[in-house]
Formats: sequence, structure tokens, C-alpha cells
Amino acid sequence: MKEELRSLFASAFSREPPERVHFAPGRVNLIGEHVDYNQGPVLPAPLGLGTWAAARAGKAFAVRLASWNEGQRGTFDLAAADLGAGQAAADAGWMKYPLALVRALRDQGKEIGGFDLAVAGNLMVGAGLSSSASLLVACARALNDLFHLGLSPVDLAQVAFRAETEYAGVSCGIMDQMAAAVAKPGHALLLDCRDRSFRHVALPSEQASLVIIDSGTRRSLADSRYNERVAECQAALATLCRRRADVVSLRDVLPGDLERSAAHMEPAALRRARHVVEEIERVFAFVAALEQGDLAACGRLLRESHRSLRDLYEVSTPALDFLAERASALPGTFGARLTGAGFGGCVLALTRKGAEQALVATLGAEYAERCGQEARFHVLGGGG
Repeated sequence: MKEELRSLFASAFSREPPERVHFAPGRVNLIGEHVDYNQGPVLPAPLGLGTWAAARAGKAFAVRLASWNEGQRGTFDLAAADLGAGQAAADAGWMKYPLALVRALRDQGKEIGGFDLAVAGNLMVGAGLSSSASLLVACARALNDLFHLGLSPVDLAQVAFRAETEYAGVSCGIMDQMAAAVAKPGHALLLDCRDRSFRHVALPSEQASLVIIDSGTRRSLADSRYNERVAECQAALATLCRRRADVVSLRDVLPGDLERSAAHMEPAALRRARHVVEEIERVFAFVAALEQGDLAACGRLLRESHRSLRDLYEVSTPALDFLAERASALPGTFGARLTGAGFGGCVLALTRKGAEQALVATLGAEYAERCGQEARFHVLGGGG
């Protein structure tokens, strides 16, 4: 990908590419789905797949962008007060993300001059593997280096988060950006989305593998029911706050609180809140099981998480249900669940080491016959 990126840079901008190329990985969330924007804990792991970005200083007020994946290029005026805003963002496609990043950096008082930026990636877009956060963090690393901004990895995650939420129109939590900026290969990142503290948790690469199963179905976060789920959680929180003064987020809520407030909530909001509260407990249980080497318990928690996402959060699909349930039933698989926002995308399976290829062969054939689509598989031997 680095060579493809350098070739693109040279052809798009008619100049030599920079020596240094910056990378940010995608991520797969092991457990803790839809709890990041509710200030809960999450457990993403970085992929070897991701986005590469190359940047060089350009003309004073010109931002020139090019993508190897999209084949789309554009030139924008840094002097424009609404850089990348409104209809310009809607028309910019993938370019709205680096433009949003420039706006977020300038809001922090960072001096950004004209630049040429090219990107290339091998993540499946819309598959729930955080392609947008990977793009933003790769671009942030490139601009941080180019303009000597002095931003730390956590700073990069925070500015990428602001760019995506405030300027790109996605109501996400900070998990994806933190995973892209600070996670390390061979480890999951236990991230507290309230105070943004984190620690690395070693993955059992000698005993188990993670298999990502791409269903081939897609959704767009900004255009999907994702934002609807965020609003439903906020509605549940508002009800709970009226009944308990110390509740700040669903992170503060216990199962008993939900039961006592159930009669005052809309049924959909209650289901969403119940998933979040129980999923938070599953994250801590999963980490404990992982550190104790209890892979059977990890698998059970993955299966419970999928059922909750299907029945309470209602973000699964027939294709995702088939993949998760069938994968969990195969010999050598501890458990599986949908990963990412849902409504399409990927399933994550935890398998015994050596059982990955049997899962790929069996499930690939069954999925094609059952759903009429081809699944794509990516195997992580416990790490990125």
C-alpha cells in the first residue's frame, strides 16, 4: 500500500512523494458495543488493515486531496470560512473527513498551511471496522508531522473525534479514534470512555484467534438508525436523571434502577438502556476471563452480547444472525457476535488456534448458499 500511495501522490500532484508515510489501523471491538457514547468501557483491538497517508506542504491557501481507493480528487481553499461545511461537505465524499480535520485543528489554534495529501487503505468501508476513524487518525498523524503541531497520540484521537462528530455529522463515541491512535498490536485496548483512561490487555495469541467475517452488507453511520439509537439512549437517560440526581450517563445505572423506572420509559428506550447496562458488565467480565485464560467464558459472553444486540438494541440483521449463530455452533469456536454499529458489516468469532481455516471453509460455503452472498474473512492470530 505504501508504494501505491507514493505512486498516487506523484501522479495526482506532479511532485515527489514524501519519504515518510503515516499509518492508522482499523479496529475490531471485541465486546462493549454501543456503550462508548454512553461513557462505558470498551475493548477494541487494532487490525493490520488500515489507512496510509502522505502529505507535503503546498501552495499557501490550497488543500489538494487524492484517494487511491475512491479515485476522487479535489482542491479546496483554506481561506474559505466554511471549509468543508454544508453542501460542500455533502459533495466532497471521503474528502469531508480531512477537511473536517483541518477545521478541528484550526479551532484549536493550530496553524495549518496549504498542503497536498494522498491516502490509501485496505479496510472494508462500512463494515464496522472503523474506516473513517482510521482515515482521520492517519491524516492527523501526517499533518501533525508536516506542521510540527506537537500533538500526542491521545491528542490526535481527540481532534479526530471532534472532526468526525462536529463536522462530519456522525454521533459516535471516542472508541474508534482512540483505538486507531493508541492501541498496539497483539493487545486489546480496555478504554474507559468516561475519563479516557486505558490499559493494554494481552490477547491469547498462542491459544486462540480472532476471525472477522465480513457479511458484505453495508450501512452508513450518518445515514442509518445509529443516530436514532443514540437518541433513544439519551431519552432513557433523561428519565433516569429525573429519578436519581447522581446519574450522569447510563454508565451510572444499575439493573435495579432500570426496573424501578421501567414504567416511566418508552419500551424502546428501556430496551436500549438494558442492553447498555448489561453490556458494560460483560466488558469487565470478558477482560477478567481473558486474563484468566478462560476462553470458554469469553465465548459465552460474546454469544450473550450478540443476543442482546439482536433483541434489545435491535441492530442485527438476518445475515449477521446467521453468521454469528452458525459460527458459534462450529467445532473449535468459543463464540461469535456482530461487531461494530450493526445494520450490516461484520461478525467477530473467537476460535481455538488451528480451527480458523475450518471455520472459513465451512461458513463461507454455507453463507453463500443460505444468503446468496460471498463472505470475506480476516484472521487475527490474537493481534493485528
